[in-house]
Amino acid sequence: MRVCGRQFCKGSEEPHGLETPMLMDATCPQLEGYRFFYLLPWDQTRLLVEETYYSDTPDLNDERISRSIRSYIERRDWTIKSIDREERGVLPIPLTSENIKTSVSGEAVPIGMRAGFFHSTTGYTVADTVRFAEYLAKATDPKSTELTTQGARDGLARFRRPWLSRQRFYRLLNRLLFQASEPSLRYVVFQRFYELSDDLIQRFYAGRTTWTDRLRILSGKPPVPVSEALKHFSERSAVERIGTIK
Repeated sequence: MRVCGRQFCKGSEEPHGLETPMLMDATCPQLEGYRFFYLLPWDQTRLLVEETYYSDTPDLNDERISRSIRSYIERRDWTIKSIDREERGVLPIPLTSENIKTSVSGEAVPIGMRAGFFHSTTGYTVADTVRFAEYLAKATDPKSTELTTQGARDGLARFRRPWLSRQRFYRLLNRLLFQASEPSLRYVVFQRFYELSDDLIQRFYAGRTTWTDRLRILSGKPPVPVSEALKHFSERSAVERIGTIK
């Protein structure tokens, strides 16, 4: 599970000094698995601060995370003038396709996180939501002026099958992260990944990882024990192992 908390802060009159977003600041104790802070400057004095854990459980301790974010802000020598908004959330990080929710008949047709359309490793939904909307628009009969709920549901089913296949590689990475590596050493996996090229990282976030990218990500000195990685390489074996644990 990916557990996160956010604070949208107004800083003091002094600028925070960030000119670009900081995707991951992992220079902090590695608690509950991989932990990092994400920073997004809105302007010279307004800033979004997010704390994220790649955790084994969906538990979210609001009070602790709020204190942790404030402590991080203090360590950066920033002063909070006011807090515009706070958000908290838990995003699923699936290990197998069986962990991904499917739509339920009778409902309004869901998309995005509710339908299980999200990047399996990052948890982000925007790219795949846009892809489905474009797919649905192209699949609609141009001679028809109406799109029925059932027609949209059928389109969702057709879109889902190849989408699940394209997400298979990201689910593999999740198993290597959550099952093959020690929680306190998960940062090593990300450390190695962010040493790769910017183009590869951009394609990864967009969910457009190529076969060459996959080979590059998995090549070289592995950040997890090879013997453990092989145990969790197969999605079928992961399903069986999870069933045994339950």
